[in-house]
Amino acid sequence: MTRKRTLNPPKFDRCVKDVKKRSGAANAYAVCTAAGTRNPRRDPALRGETAGKGTRRNPSEYQSAVEASEAFHGTDASELIEVKTDIFEHDNLFDLGELVSIDIASVNGGVVKLHGFEGARLAAAPKGYPFQLFIEGGDQSVDLGEFDIENPHELEVLGELKRIKYYTIKHHLGKDGGEANYVHKLGENGGKRPTVTYDSVNKLVGIVGGDYTILPEGIDN
Repeated sequence: MTRKRTLNPPKFDRCVKDVKKRSGAANAYAVCTAAGTRNPRRDPALRGETAGKGTRRNPSEYQSAVEASEAFHGTDASELIEVKTDIFEHDNLFDLGELVSIDIASVNGGVVKLHGFEGARLAAAPKGYPFQLFIEGGDQSVDLGEFDIENPHELEVLGELKRIKYYTIKHHLGKDGGEANYVHKLGENGGKRPTVTYDSVNKLVGIVGGDYTILPEGIDN
């Protein structure tokens, strides 16, 4: 994200010279950079290089962002804007069992079964939070060709969750419980099915929305 600002490189040099005269060389560059007089193409921090003890950025990614910004706005990129976003994550989830498979009504038609999660766990938000299923760990990589998705975005919608199977032990269900693969069909009771999403960069499957509840007996929808 950039904002247009006209910069004059010699202005930065004059600023540094003036600040050095007034307060010494220790903070001249910092003062003038903060004042917006530095040319981003000459500033190591804006080129994605390490400046002093600053954080190293990805030079190729930064340069690509600059080029895209200039093409979009029709003018030189002249300011780097750093944005910090607070993201909430649960410290603890409760475990439902080992995820075996999920069946998805593909957004492009048909039903796709995902399996081979290799140790992924099906988990849920702690008591006191709204019902929310999570898939944690294991191998969550997805062949997007099965969903007829070419040139994927970083985040893609795969479709609706129709069926989920997980392995666990339920001691409280009598003859209907014990050690087994448990299967729940979503939407059977008229509830809205959850949407399944995919983070193609981090290879993570997400379960979004839906009208399901999580009861001692299992997942109800």
